[in-house]
Amino acid sequence: MKMEATNTKRPFRNTVSRLTLSAAVAAIALSMAAPSVLADDQSPPPLSQSSPAYQAADAAYRAYGAGDYDKAVEEARKAVELAPDHEAYKTLLKNAETARDLENNKNAASGGVSETSPAYEAADAAYKAYAAGQYRTAVDQARKAVELAPDNADYRTLLKSAEAAASRPPAQKTSPADRQADAAYAAQRKGDLQAAAGHARQAVRLAPGNLPFRLLLIDLLNGQGETADALAATNQAIAALGDDRELLRRRGVLEQKSGDQAAALADFSRALELPGQAGTERQLRLDLAAAAMASSDPLLAYRTLQPLGDDASYGVWLQRAEALTAMADYDAADIALDRAGALAGSETERADVAAAEIRLAAAQDGKRQARAMFAEASEDGALAPLGSADIAYLAASVGNKDIAYQAFKDAYDQGQLKGAQLIDAGYAAVRDYRNEEAVGLFKQAIDQADAGVFPLSETERFNLRRQIGDVSRQWGAYASVIYGTSGISDGYLSPAASAGEVMQVGTEIYWRPPMFGYRDGRTVDLFLRQFTTLYDSLDGPVGASTMQGAAGIRIKPFSDYNFIVEGARYFKIGRDSRDDYLLRAAISGGFNTDLMPAMSSWWTGQYFGEVGRYLESNQNFADGYAQLGRSFKLGGDEGKFVLTPYLGIAADYNSTDANEFALGAGPGVKLSYWFRENKYEAPMSHIDLNVQYRARLGGDDRAEGWFASLGLSF
Repeated sequence: MKMEATNTKRPFRNTVSRLTLSAAVAAIALSMAAPSVLADDQSPPPLSQSSPAYQAADAAYRAYGAGDYDKAVEEARKAVELAPDHEAYKTLLKNAETARDLENNKNAASGGVSETSPAYEAADAAYKAYAAGQYRTAVDQARKAVELAPDNADYRTLLKSAEAAASRPPAQKTSPADRQADAAYAAQRKGDLQAAAGHARQAVRLAPGNLPFRLLLIDLLNGQGETADALAATNQAIAALGDDRELLRRRGVLEQKSGDQAAALADFSRALELPGQAGTERQLRLDLAAAAMASSDPLLAYRTLQPLGDDASYGVWLQRAEALTAMADYDAADIALDRAGALAGSETERADVAAAEIRLAAAQDGKRQARAMFAEASEDGALAPLGSADIAYLAASVGNKDIAYQAFKDAYDQGQLKGAQLIDAGYAAVRDYRNEEAVGLFKQAIDQADAGVFPLSETERFNLRRQIGDVSRQWGAYASVIYGTSGISDGYLSPAASAGEVMQVGTEIYWRPPMFGYRDGRTVDLFLRQFTTLYDSLDGPVGASTMQGAAGIRIKPFSDYNFIVEGARYFKIGRDSRDDYLLRAAISGGFNTDLMPAMSSWWTGQYFGEVGRYLESNQNFADGYAQLGRSFKLGGDEGKFVLTPYLGIAADYNSTDANEFALGAGPGVKLSYWFRENKYEAPMSHIDLNVQYRARLGGDDRAEGWFASLGLSF
């Protein structure tokens, strides 16, 4: 918003204020360049950088650099109280008070002096002399300005500052490291963070044992969004200086930004054990509580905030409410949110409370009420102060996939997403059926993990690569050779049970239409299939005359359940095959059936069941299979060979057999080889050799004997 001046003398008054304020800046830059270097020859020895007085003085310097003069006075006064013999700290306090007073007085009434008046020219000359360190000349010119304009308060303040500077003993020459730090602060005040970071690096190089210089560098890098570089600088500082509360807290914050919540939790916990400046504990406990919540440990978050008691801080009560919500203590969470809402002092804080209330409703009463609250809060603007990423996560939590996707997209377009947020945005795109965009986001996340932007464990990376493969798959094929009576089904190629022992070969190729073939775990496949009998113990037909063709559609209607329904037209190819229609439904599942990248061995189990009917021949069939075993990675090819001894049980039913039912169980072994992978996709194909011996547990004798299969899933 542009404001027009209504007093022609005001621009001149503001100019003089800036002159006098800049004079104070110059004085403070000299007196506070480093808390321990500006004492005269009789000053006591410099204090340790870990001493409370030194840290308070450094905090005053940094507060001044940020324009927070009240804070600078507060910290400088603390330094003087802790080290009353250090004259440099007294000078620091005096100059900080001067800067504060100048700031407070800069809106005072104008003295009514024209920009071309002798008074202005004298004040300008005083400022220039002051900036050059010529304090006696500055005193003479400032006194002349006061004599010419005795009602101008700014000129009187300028004179006092010049007289104070002139009366101080000469300061010792600052070190090269101090000068680099001064240059860094000056560049920071001008908004040139890149140049500031460059000077801070030089300061650290010249004085590697100086904690404030290292903190300055870390903060500047973080302020530019250079999280990886800031984290590296923090690690170097801790390696050089040892554990320090401020360093550990900063590293924890950076680790949080990178998505490494476990590391952040450890650093915040360690920092809380170390001594630090008064007033830092609340923020540290809030940081630790946030990391605990991100690590799914709400009890730790709640306990971390307990020592703060009835703290009159909106952030404390909001964090308590979030922890209590996760702990399902909804009444207490509601009370905490009431307190947080009463203490919220800005539109952003009130929006945070509104978002927490929506999450509480989702946890307490289900997503329907939460979605209604979300819609209402969005319409009345209560959530407007939140960023796009915050809106996206909130929308996702209440199941509003459209808004979640769009908000993530907005955040991405605004450059707000990186690291693990890209993965979350990718899953939001999957839920909104934006498969190509989801794959792109997942790939960017992998690239950023490779670049060190955020940590991605071996298992997390594998699961992400598997997701990319599933979302992007548009075709596939199966081939199998099956021996036995009911065989060992793979869930897709499962010929009906035979009265005798048979060997059959089956193949299938399927196409998954890109527009609707994959929709958040729901799939549609169009397939062509054939079976041919190679051997029949009952001397039935074998060879090409038995080749059976089929074409159909297979649908997986649920995202969370591996349940499929299938309709197929069976057509004659060989003279001993048939024309018919098949309706089939199947379900399968298990645990640890994929490669487990971070493990050399693991327990695994799976099950499969199906029912079907051939409509024209009125044949009904059903079969089921389950197994439990332990998988072992074998050497070579980076563990792509997996051996799994197991125990399995199988049952089948066929309405056309004299003995319709058979049940058997026994030990078996499976050898799998996984292949066809790249940087972004986990192995897309595997070959399985499966051999089992079953003893009959009930029903027909066909349940007993050897059963084997060799299958390819491509």
